[in-house]
Amino acid sequence: MLLKRFFLAPLAFLVLLASHDVSLASNFDGSWNVRQVCPRAKDGASAYAWSYVARVKDGTIEANYAPKMGSIRLRGAIKPDGTSELTADGVTGPSEYSVGHVAQGSPVHYHIRAKFDATRGRGERVEQRQCSFTFTKAH
Repeated sequence: MLLKRFFLAPLAFLVLLASHDVSLASNFDGSWNVRQVCPRAKDGASAYAWSYVARVKDGTIEANYAPKMGSIRLRGAIKPDGTSELTADGVTGPSEYSVGHVAQGSPVHYHIRAKFDATRGRGERVEQRQCSFTFTKAH
């Protein structure tokens, strides 16, 4: 019986700790307004700015945005401390806005490093071109 308690007590503690982390991450739950701004790229690709809405549920953020020029699906987990590594997948818009001036509809994939607090967040694109992301929690 003592051996059983010896193994079950740490397991119960880990379950409690994991549920605490999930509840802290869920502090970010709700709708977030996203502003994505990409200045002119080094290769001459034109600047653009998009505004869209993301949703956070159980600490996971997801957004789908499909204007006439390109599209993006943003997703990732927000850790309890507010740090996040997001992934963006989509297709390019008109070639004048795309790094390398690739054809419209070409696949695009990149990462964003972000940091959130209770009502705001900021992020930066990691690959290919500079883009900043501003997140504001909707009320």
